Amino acid sequence: MKKSIYLSKNLIKIVSSKLSCAGIEYEIKHQENGGTLYVESENVQKCSDILNEAREEEKKISSILSTLSCEIVNKEKVDLNNVPYKKLIGELVIVPLKKDGAIADCDFCRSIYQEPEDVLTEGMNYQRRFFIEKLDKLLREVMQSMKFEESYIDETLQMYGKDCPIWVLYSDPYRCGAVALGTEWLLKIAHDNLKSNFYILPSSKHEILIIPEKNATSLAAMEEMIQEVNKVEVSQNDILCNQVFYFDGAALQEAPETVGTSDIDVRRFTELYSIFMRLREI
Repeated sequence: MKKSIYLSKNLIKIVSSKLSCAGIEYEIKHQENGGTLYVESENVQKCSDILNEAREEEKKISSILSTLSCEIVNKEKVDLNNVPYKKLIGELVIVPLKKDGAIADCDFCRSIYQEPEDVLTEGMNYQRRFFIEKLDKLLREVMQSMKFEESYIDETLQMYGKDCPIWVLYSDPYRCGAVALGTEWLLKIAHDNLKSNFYILPSSKHEILIIPEKNATSLAAMEEMIQEVNKVEVSQNDILCNQVFYFDGAALQEAPETVGTSDIDVRRFTELYSIFMRLREI
């Protein structure tokens, strides 16, 4: 006679592995969020002991999964042979991270009874808040938090930030915010807020810069801005790429060769962003 036990989805993976290792025959009828385990009556006690062990492991695994996040990186920087990843565009991919920043490779996924695709999905669901704000306003907030004189703040923003068309999309906690590039719903929210298609300058893996289409200058000038910031302000570990992207409200794509002809002062706003990055790191 068989005995039945209902198990959660994660618990099924752990228990089935342990039962197989113990040589215990079993049957599982899967349901949407779990399933029912069936074992012969003579194996109930052994199964009960295994189930208790599995429940303890499940608690540890749940704790690990709650710390997973994702990071967007240049694929040349990681060996993708044993890493779950999501293809993005150009040279950029999204990989899952553990709490300490190490990449959660396929071996790690198997060690916690998870499929690599599930770990990647879990990392993308990591609960963080995203914000989009004008660069000059963010710089003012940073300078005020550091107790700069208001007159000096006004002078700096008048010199470098007047009519600034650049927005910053970043996350709280301030870490790996550029993963927004792989989060379509987030880009659509930014599109709705700005009421415009926009160009994206991936300034680092922690944030992205956005320029509304009406304010865009030449592609060469925007690429020059990224290259200058990457060269001077961004550490090698945080650099993504020197490529400009474009979002039309539906899909992310490489920026076309022909872009806006706005006469914005790219060098002035590059310096504005450089000041912001230097102060933020203090």
